[in-house]
Order: sequence, then C-alpha cells, then structure tokens
Amino acid sequence: MDLNEFYKIHGEDPRLRGKSILMARIAGSTSYNTTVSTSDNDFLAVHVAPTEMMLSLDRPQETVTNEEGTKPDFTSHEVGKFCNLLCSGNPTVIECVFAERDLVGKESWHQLRAYRKIFLTKKTVKNYLGYAKGQLQRMLNGRSVHGKGGKPSEKFEYHIIRLLMDAKMIASGGEPKIYKEGDDRNFLMRIRAEEFTPDQITEMAQKRVAEIDAMRPWPIPDEIDKSLLNKWLLQVRKYTI
Repeated sequence: MDLNEFYKIHGEDPRLRGKSILMARIAGSTSYNTTVSTSDNDFLAVHVAPTEMMLSLDRPQETVTNEEGTKPDFTSHEVGKFCNLLCSGNPTVIECVFAERDLVGKESWHQLRAYRKIFLTKKTVKNYLGYAKGQLQRMLNGRSVHGKGGKPSEKFEYHIIRLLMDAKMIASGGEPKIYKEGDDRNFLMRIRAEEFTPDQITEMAQKRVAEIDAMRPWPIPDEIDKSLLNKWLLQVRKYTI
C-alpha cells in the first residue's frame, strides 16, 4: 500500500470519519532509508477533530491506531495531542515536521513546517537522549531475558544509534536528517546486518552520549516559544468544521 492508498482508505476509518487529516506519511525504516527484506510500511498521520467534538462530554480519541492483528500499522494523533508531543520534543513527532519524502499534507501543515526550527531545543535533545537510553536498556534487558546465546533485536540497536546521530545534529544547532544517506546510512545498515555485538553497540552509544554531553552548553533555546504553535493550532481549529 502506498501513501495515497492509505490516505484514501484510512480517511474513511469510522474513528476518523468527520475529521480532517492534516498530514499522512510513511514512517519507520522506509522514512529512514534503512529498509531490509522483512520491512513493511508504517504510517503516521495527524487529524483534526471538529471543535464541537473537542468541547463535548464525549471527546474523541486523541490517538487512533490500526485494529490489532491488521496491517498496515498506522497511528493518527489528534492535532492537539500532536502539538503537545511537539512541545515535549518527542522524536517520532519531531521527525514529522522535518520529513521531506513520502508525505502528503494540507496547506496548513506546510505552514507549520515553515517554522519547524523552533522545535529544536535543549528539551528536544534531552528527549532524544532519553529515548536512546531507554532503547539501550530494553536491548540489554532483552539480552538478559534471552540468556546465554540469545541476542536482542537489531531494530533496537540501530534505532539507538540513529537517535543519537540526530540528537548530536540538534545539539550542535543543526537539523535532524530523517532520510539517511552516505556514511550514516551505510553504518546503520551494518548494524542491521548484525556486524556488531550488543557490547559494541553499547560502547558506541555510551561514547556518543558522552560526546553530546561534552558539547554543552548547546547553542539552542531551552524550550520552544509556544506562541507561534498556539496561534497555528487555533487557526486550524477555527477553520475545521
């Protein structure tokens, strides 16, 4: 299923019907240019629930996902929740406003992207580091659960390093590069091919975290200025019936 097919089919999902889809994109390994033979497409969207529904007693779901056991995997956040996740520096959501490929969006979505750099803050870097450390801990826990001879999923391993690549870019005042190319992509694909042991991945991750910490004070704001985002959100709600 490609993006346009997803947009048509899931735009008619009963849980999304009557709501406006602002953006839909192919997420996961396809968006990172790190697919392997077992990869499939994941989808991420942002929708707007009518203001009347948001103000009613029976508020709509903030996040809609595919039914268990069905494919493709998709997640759609109501725009209010999406904005809160942006403010928190959630990596998956930050990637949405920096993604350049495999995306369809309305004019209002592209208006948001025009000032996307405001979301690159110290809080964002800390969130990236937190996610990477969380993945590292899950990887280590997985290894201990599997026992001697067992090995964790390579998906944990390459996501850890990918997150730290982007965290370093943001901490230095740059932008995250969602679609990986060149040496960065080659390195991530070597991880996916399991050329490194978990201990080597752990050592690499810890070294990258130390490098990012050594760059302090990072030349970026502490947190976002919410005024622009709030103005955009109010405009989106105003023009969504």
